[in-house]
Amino acid sequence: AIGLGKAEALTAEGAEAAGGSLVGAISAEREAVVSAEGLAAGLAASLAMGIVLRAWRFDRYRTKEKEEDKPKLERVVIATAEASKAKAAFSPMQAVAEGVFISRELVSEPANILTPAEMAERCRKLEALGVTVEVMGLKEMKKLGFGSLLGVAQGSVNEPRMVTMRWNGAPKGSKKKPLAFIGKGVTFDTGGISIKPAGGMEDMKWDMAGAGTVIG
Repeated sequence: AIGLGKAEALTAEGAEAAGGSLVGAISAEREAVVSAEGLAAGLAASLAMGIVLRAWRFDRYRTKEKEEDKPKLERVVIATAEASKAKAAFSPMQAVAEGVFISRELVSEPANILTPAEMAERCRKLEALGVTVEVMGLKEMKKLGFGSLLGVAQGSVNEPRMVTMRWNGAPKGSKKKPLAFIGKGVTFDTGGISIKPAGGMEDMKWDMAGAGTVIG
């Protein structure tokens, strides 16, 4: 039993948190049916969102985990009287969840796999969704005068990349102003090494092989 508190006080965030707690309780089961009786369609969708987000795992390099220790949960059914409305509300949430999973996967990859070039190639996969992706290499960035970025990246054997992604999602003829996000994806960093305790530092091997930067 998962407590949701008073029905009139339940928020989308609360329903999502309950979905996450639910997965923790039923992970040993292969299938489960969850009754969302009394929940509005949007809250039922938020409950499903919490389930989806919590159930995700990065298993690519789990080579020694015993079969009996792996989560068994394969399918969860949300039972609601407003199934069609709940599905419609969940559709955009599912797209958000898939984006969250991409981010989690990138964060979880080790630096010897996710080099700047590899990260740029994974960004290119978004072209399948209609995103326009442009990747700049060392020569293009030198020409444009990206000295600060290149100054950091020169400590690595892996050259940096700069990725520009465009999504033209506004309706044709729309006068909406474009929205831009600027950030960096650091694939490897030894930041803070100079302020860490000295004991044992001489035994640690720091590999700068992946210390490039990607801006997207």
